[in-house]
Amino acid sequence: MPACTHRPSPAGTDLMVIGLYRGRTLSNVWVGNPDQTTNILPFRMAPGPPIHLVISGFEQTVYRFSGATARIRRLTIIGHMPSAVAGLPRARVEFAAACLTYNLFADGSRGAEAVSRLFGRAPVSIVYEHSLIGIRVDQQFQPDPFPPRPPRTGDPETGELNQFTPTGVADVDPRLLISAARTGRYITLPQEAGVRQLVRSGALVPSTRQDSEAWEAAARALGAREPVGPYGYSYGFYRATRPIGIPAGLCGSHLIRIYVRSETWISGDACHSTFYHDDGTLSDASTRARARTRGEAVDLPRDE
Repeated sequence: MPACTHRPSPAGTDLMVIGLYRGRTLSNVWVGNPDQTTNILPFRMAPGPPIHLVISGFEQTVYRFSGATARIRRLTIIGHMPSAVAGLPRARVEFAAACLTYNLFADGSRGAEAVSRLFGRAPVSIVYEHSLIGIRVDQQFQPDPFPPRPPRTGDPETGELNQFTPTGVADVDPRLLISAARTGRYITLPQEAGVRQLVRSGALVPSTRQDSEAWEAAARALGAREPVGPYGYSYGFYRATRPIGIPAGLCGSHLIRIYVRSETWISGDACHSTFYHDDGTLSDASTRARARTRGEAVDLPRDE
C-alpha cells in the first residue's frame, strides 16, 4: 500500500469518514476505464457544522453531492479505482493515494485510530457500508433504504436489470465532473443496461439454451476443454447481428453467452462472458486478450 501522507484536517471542521465498496446505481459515464462498470452514489448534505469528509471507496464511482454542500470544507477521496465528484467546487476536492483500505472501517476502533494518525484528529463519525444507493449526511451518516426489487416481468434484460440494479441508470454530464482520471460517456451502457440496449437496437437477438449447447458441442469437437466456460450458465444467450462493443461488467452472475461471426466482431473486455464463433471456436477471459477500449473521451475543464 502507498504511504499515507495527508494534510491535517482543516481547522474548525468535524472529521467524518466513510468506507464503502460501491454505489448501487449504474452510471451513463465511465471514469478511468470504459471497460469497467462505473456507479453513481448521491450524497445529500443536510444543514450542519463544517466538515472534512473522507471517502475510502473501491469501485469506479461518481460521488454526486447536493443540498448544503457549503458544509464540506474539504473532500478527500481515497480511491482504489478511479473516481469522480459532481456538485462541489474543484478547490475543495482532493484525490489521495489508496493507503487506507475501504474495509478497514468495518472495525470502527481500528479505522478511527488509523484516521486519527493520518489527519491529526479523531473522527466524529466513521462508518463502513458494502454498497449504497444513496446517503444523507447531517451529524451522522444515514444510508438510504434499498427499494424493493420489482418483479421479473417483461423482457429478460429489464427483469435482470431490476434484480441487480433496481435504481437503474443515472445520467450525469462528464464535462461537469472533477476527477484525476479521464471520463466520458459509455457508448454501450454497462451490465444488463447495455445488454438491453443492444437487444433493443437489434445488435443482439435472444437465443436459447439449446442454441448454446449446440455452440458448445461445436467447440468441444474442435478440442475446447471447457466450452461452457468456468463460470457456468447465467440468464443470457444471444446471437450478434453485427460487430458490438461488449457492455462493461459482464462478470460472475452478470455473464452472458453470445454467438458472433468472429472474434473481430467484439471489442472491449469479455470478463467472464463467453463468445462462440462461426468456425466453432470460442473466446472468453481465459482465451482472448482484452480488445481495444471504447467510449467517447472527454477532457475535463481546467477551471472551476
